[in-house]
Amino acid sequence: MGDNQKGNNVKVVCRFRPPNQKELNAGNQVIYHIEEDAQTVAIKTDASNPKFTFDRVFGSETTQQQANETGAFFFVINGPEVMSKMAGESESNLRKAFEEAE
Repeated sequence: MGDNQKGNNVKVVCRFRPPNQKELNAGNQVIYHIEEDAQTVAIKTDASNPKFTFDRVFGSETTQQQANETGAFFFVINGPEVMSKMAGESESNLRKAFEEAE
């Protein structure tokens, strides 16, 4: 591999699934915001508004087929890690998952 190709063979893609009915009935709220660049995710519950950058971010409106067409390997983040009545706990779990993915 030439020097100009180093570091270009892994891309990190993030996809959020829609909330399920149980999560909606429990009054849970989404604590992330996808920036317009479709590469940056901000956590809305932290005063510092931390942001995480990926090669591509898909929102909950994206179908599984659309996401699969990227050819990416997906790191799963389950609903309780993204939505919770306890924002601090959700933020902590989400931050850990993003740090692992980066």
